[in-house]
Amino acid sequence: MNIEGYTYITHKLINRPWYPECRYTFAKPDSTHINEVIRIPSMEITNEDLIDLVSAALAKRKAAEDREAKFCRIIDSWGPELKEALLWLVRKVREYPNATLAQAETAWNAEWSDSLFKFDLLVTWMRNQFGGVTWDVFKTYVINHYFEGVD
Repeated sequence: MNIEGYTYITHKLINRPWYPECRYTFAKPDSTHINEVIRIPSMEITNEDLIDLVSAALAKRKAAEDREAKFCRIIDSWGPELKEALLWLVRKVREYPNATLAQAETAWNAEWSDSLFKFDLLVTWMRNQFGGVTWDVFKTYVINHYFEGVD
């Protein structure tokens, strides 16, 4: 069973009382293995139809892995106030992707005037956390990644 991007290891068709299934194992290019079970329409499935079903399952798994890889986990360990501040900034960047840093600071001062956080200190701290990125690089990152609490 040849599926592009994977190395075939084994598969087995099993006739269960509730429905027939196929157990399969493929190796990914990084040498990790995928062991899964999928439902099949019947035990008389053709090899081409089986390849289509397994390919679809592998594609769905890859899409889920790609989406998971885009989740930003950096902020998970931060305190609730800091996390809330960053998520506000993420929402604003998504709402106004062409905003400048000065425009973001004006919006911050309007909405967070009673906060202990000052925008310039937040930006300085974030640049240190994210490796000295510029505002444009930060906006691109925010637009291309998912954030728990926003997405």
